Amino acid sequence: MAHRYATDASSHPLPCRPRRWLAVLIVFTLAATARADEGALHSQIPSGVTDPQRVIALEFLDTEIALALELPIVGVADKAAYRRWVEVGAEALTEAVDVGGRAEPSLEQIIRLQPDLIVGSTWRHAGVADRLARIAPLALYRDLPKPEASDQFTRMRAIVRDLGSRTGRAQRAESVLARIDAYLAQGREQLAEAGLEGTPVVFGQVVQGNDRIRLFTDNSMVVQVMQRLGLRNGWDAPPGEYGYRSGDIGALRTLSDGVHLVLSAAADSRSYRALTEHPAWAELAPVRAGNAHRVARELWPFGGPYSAMRIGNRLVERLTGSPINAAPPTVDGASTTR
Repeated sequence: MAHRYATDASSHPLPCRPRRWLAVLIVFTLAATARADEGALHSQIPSGVTDPQRVIALEFLDTEIALALELPIVGVADKAAYRRWVEVGAEALTEAVDVGGRAEPSLEQIIRLQPDLIVGSTWRHAGVADRLARIAPLALYRDLPKPEASDQFTRMRAIVRDLGSRTGRAQRAESVLARIDAYLAQGREQLAEAGLEGTPVVFGQVVQGNDRIRLFTDNSMVVQVMQRLGLRNGWDAPPGEYGYRSGDIGALRTLSDGVHLVLSAAADSRSYRALTEHPAWAELAPVRAGNAHRVARELWPFGGPYSAMRIGNRLVERLTGSPINAAPPTVDGASTTR
């Protein structure tokens, strides 16, 4: 099958946009020294773009951040998959058009929607950045930082702040970040009151059709949330490129009975059922101690503000028996922590 982008531009003409968009397309590098708590960030966006009215998001993280900033989203990539894996704010995307896959969005669909801002990921969309930039102002973020440079939670916060400042929503961005901090601080307080501060937790994701578990490392968004709750990562492994390293049930045999094992999986997942029905499962120390927990599949471990708070809420709920005692964040009035 020919690559979707290996198409002559004359056969799929781009709309006649003023060349000033290309003229002002620049690359911003926010140095790590600018905000020591957030690390380096790269984006591409024309200067002077504020208050966009037609936004297209090409990655789940971009979609979630755009929702948090209350940007008007007219198109998203992998819309059905977003509902299946991330879920938060999916109702607010009812009218948004699906523009194809995250890896290969449809340029034709994007053109038809006439966006005034496209937000994407450097690791997915750098190869078509020039074409996207000819359609509309473009912001590409390095959302999966190299482990030695930053972690996913810190980078997510940096993207919230940067996109907010470039779209006239700086105050909203700061409000979102403050809400994350306050929400996780409340969760930390509840865990401390329950005598669970410093409890080791191993967080894994069970992916359907894969007999290996994604076990999250210190540079992941998940583990960073855990640390802000006063928990510690019980999975001793070097940082993974994507924030996790894969292991099988044998890797879990090293866990002690004081570790809480939290697995994100659908209740009807064949892969999860095969794992828990494996003869070695019942012999795992956390399972014998009653410290093995399943949480919903729709807890996106690579996500944005709402995903971070949802994961925090589920961890507190599984470990203490009660959710975080604070008003849950909402998207268009719908709770994001259910």
